[in-house]
Amino acid sequence: MPVRMLSSLVFVGENFAAAMFDERALSTDLGDLDREQVKAGPVGQFSYADGQYRFLVAPDRIDIQSRELTIIPKSLTAVAQRIISVLEPARKAIPVSGIGINCDAIFEQQDLGQTGIEFCDSLAVNQASKALIGVESFAASASFRFLSEEVRYAIRIEPESRSQGQDLLVAVNGHQRVATHDQLADKLGAMPEIKAYVAALHQRITKQPKGE
Repeated sequence: MPVRMLSSLVFVGENFAAAMFDERALSTDLGDLDREQVKAGPVGQFSYADGQYRFLVAPDRIDIQSRELTIIPKSLTAVAQRIISVLEPARKAIPVSGIGINCDAIFEQQDLGQTGIEFCDSLAVNQASKALIGVESFAASASFRFLSEEVRYAIRIEPESRSQGQDLLVAVNGHQRVATHDQLADKLGAMPEIKAYVAALHQRITKQPKGE
């Protein structure tokens, strides 16, 4: 199982502004609002429960983050529904073009049975890649993309930098485009599929044979 996790729900669009939202109301789902916060012009940066959660607003992006050791916890879904209740009636002036449901996870070397570097080498280092790069020794990572129904998945697997590659970062992004006729709340219906995929991927990561 991962030792650290960052789950996030992201709204991509235009004309977002921190003043549209009451950051204090999010305490119901995220815990107490931390003392340090920023609300300047359209930009807002708020954290809750001693940094366990964050709510970030920029003109082109709204980001709700959780550091719970849970894949996309219910608290994020609850906040996303609050955000949608504000955005949906204003979409003519404040368009939303996409929604991302994401999870970044860190796996320790002891759980992998190998280092993050070795794990990635087993995926990406072979005679063809050595010939292409032109050297025998290099650091590798891997990325994969596929489409499932309306969700575009992007998976990134790489040695975790803070551990100098001893641990492994596994990042999953599930992105959905939003058309003008779409209801934002309907896009949250992809949540169970994405959570199930991430959970299954995490199980496969820890069961990956060494050197394969």
